Amino acid sequence: MVCLEEKIMTQEISRSQENPGALLDYANRKRKEDRFNDVNITVENETFSANRMVLSCYSDYFDRMFETTMKEKYQDEVVVKEVSKTSMKLIIEFIYTGNIKINKDNVRDLLSTSDMLCVDETKKFCIDFLEMSITTETCFEIFSLAELYRSEILQNRVKTFISENIKKVVVCDDFKKLDLEKMKFILDQNMVPDYTLYKAYLEWTKYDRDNRQCYFSNLFTKVDLSKISSEVLEEDMSNETLICDNLNCLKLLHKEITQRSKLLREGSRSSIYSLGGCKMLRNFTEVFNVSGSTKTTFLNLPLKTNACCGAVLHESLVYLIGGCVESKNNSITNQVYCFDMKKDIVQWDKVASMKVHRQVMGGAVLNGKIFVVGGANENYGQLSSGEYYSSAFNRWANISPMKQERSGNAAVACRDFLYSLGGFQSNNYLNSVERYCPKNDVWDDVPSMKVPRRWLAAVTLNDTHIYAIGGQTSDKTETRQNSVERYDVTTNKWSDVGEMNMERCVHAACVLQGKIYVVGGLGKHDQAVKSIECYDPAADKWTIVGETEDKLYCHALVVL
Repeated sequence: MVCLEEKIMTQEISRSQENPGALLDYANRKRKEDRFNDVNITVENETFSANRMVLSCYSDYFDRMFETTMKEKYQDEVVVKEVSKTSMKLIIEFIYTGNIKINKDNVRDLLSTSDMLCVDETKKFCIDFLEMSITTETCFEIFSLAELYRSEILQNRVKTFISENIKKVVVCDDFKKLDLEKMKFILDQNMVPDYTLYKAYLEWTKYDRDNRQCYFSNLFTKVDLSKISSEVLEEDMSNETLICDNLNCLKLLHKEITQRSKLLREGSRSSIYSLGGCKMLRNFTEVFNVSGSTKTTFLNLPLKTNACCGAVLHESLVYLIGGCVESKNNSITNQVYCFDMKKDIVQWDKVASMKVHRQVMGGAVLNGKIFVVGGANENYGQLSSGEYYSSAFNRWANISPMKQERSGNAAVACRDFLYSLGGFQSNNYLNSVERYCPKNDVWDDVPSMKVPRRWLAAVTLNDTHIYAIGGQTSDKTETRQNSVERYDVTTNKWSDVGEMNMERCVHAACVLQGKIYVVGGLGKHDQAVKSIECYDPAADKWTIVGETEDKLYCHALVVL
């Protein structure tokens, strides 16, 4: 192991007292002549003659010794242990001359002796020397000395150096030799770029892999993978054995790569499609394109349906789920159809039906599964039940019911949770919000919206915020809202954001290229709203960007 002395590049420094004066010169001459010396200091079998008063003047250690009833007060010879004769000689010379030379070979020993003998000036000079000697190779040992000898000034200087040179510090061997707590303390105290943090944890673990591998999984969770380049994620981390050998690390890495792939695909999407709805019961139509307004009508829907729930899975499968089917009795269905947008021909295929007939329910895609919650059944009663569809097994399965029955509610997925917002229950308009954890199959309450909302629209933006948009607050048509509020999943709070230009309920919303789009709905006095509005979160502003040719409400939207 390379010791500190071999790493220090500073050669030597000289320090002197200011104006030691004639008295000190006289005392030193008489010491050398062995006049007025009244005590012998013995260290490692070497004796130094001196005067008690002169020693006490500069050393609290000797002052206490000669002023108290300690036995040394009356002895002509005092044996001092735990110091070296070399350092004692230097300190005595300093006391009598005011001069001392400090170098890399004597600084550690001299600092220890100065601290023990309470010679503050030589201790300060040693601290000065060490401060000049801070490098990436010496900083950790010097920091340990600063802690040992209680020098806050030197500790702060080392901390500043580490902070300013963190990228170089974490790759040096001395960093890798730190114990777990010291290593974590150093990194927690500094602003470390996430890739640098990852490399620091990685190299520290590899330095003693057999004994440290057990800590890596927990350390890896501290790295914000969202701030690391895709190239590093896919080429570096994906091939790192410490990650590949740990299931938890692999899950975190896979989740981030999958999320980026999803965002990349979403970023390439440019069109909003409307499915079903009143007056347009059979159409699946492109209603907005970011490059210019267009209208393309695909193959008619398999059912004349409104109040349906649409979703797009990662395999580009578009699903049409439940709703009210136009018929003699306008029955509510549990049927589900899908088609693959990758195919040249739009062909709707029937898949497994829901366990419960539903309309005006909330629906969202979470972790590759379609969830539907609440809604109204074939008797138009409000539902608290929920279920999810697995495309791999073509099967629906029940989940725990919500705490409240809700119809006309909205549902969104955010950060591995499903949220159900607002709705209607037994003549009450709801502002409450529930959150479902698929892992535990449990619903929990989260803070309520500021405004009760039925037939609202809701979206998740950037996996950080949930927007509750429009809706109706009572049976009166004039209570339809243009207000919008936003839930911050980190702070667990709702706040108001910019209002839409038009009041809307039974409308639909989606996210396209980082912005929120709202299409159709009913405004005051049951007037259909044909405008398309776009919300820019950076400007907190809604802008009308287009208009639908047909009246759209009770419809669903998908982005392709």
